[in-house]
Amino acid sequence: MAVPITAVPRASQPASVTPGGAASLSRISVASCVAVAYSKVAPRCSAVVCAMGSKLLQLAERDRNHHKATSLWPRAQQFLLDLAQGGKPLAMFHLGRWHRLGIGCNPNPEQATQWCEMGAQLGHTGCMISLARLLLKETPEQARAWLQQAQERGDPMVHAHWSQCFPNEADEQLALGVALKDPTALLFWSDHIAAKDPAGALAALYQTAEHHISEACVRLSYAHG
Repeated sequence: MAVPITAVPRASQPASVTPGGAASLSRISVASCVAVAYSKVAPRCSAVVCAMGSKLLQLAERDRNHHKATSLWPRAQQFLLDLAQGGKPLAMFHLGRWHRLGIGCNPNPEQATQWCEMGAQLGHTGCMISLARLLLKETPEQARAWLQQAQERGDPMVHAHWSQCFPNEADEQLALGVALKDPTALLFWSDHIAAKDPAGALAALYQTAEHHISEACVRLSYAHG
């Protein structure tokens, strides 16, 4: 079941130890923890990122269906909850994402919306974009307003998501994202023009792959047989 927002009091956070000595979880930046959780920059992270909480996140994200990962989800959620309750908007973003997609818990749009709204109010553009997607069906104008705020704050990824939320505006929004060389916009642009401009779509895939986007690399491997 989904973990309730107030389930973990701040005093209950676990202690952790790094190879270099004792370290409090509260000292580990949420950005580093999320980076390790997504297994993208682990080799380049400093020793402090190896603390217990970030290891839990890494294992839980890496093999979602493995029995060990499943058993780690409650502890990983607890770690993020403590960071979010301490006012870290990036932790709020990932809790919102997990509850929206049902990662480590049952899908819970209400909790996802609460977390994303809290982060959005603190100025996190990822939370604004996620909140827009959550609000789109019921209140499309509110969704548009959050996308506009994310755009005003200069997040290049907003254009790709805007194109999905409002498909009739995809040409304009994807063009803006491609001009900013946003890899998500480039990937979506490749799909968008594939039927009428195969060469242009392939070129966009190459540009996306230059940003180390695995999906683009896979598609290119298929394209070249």
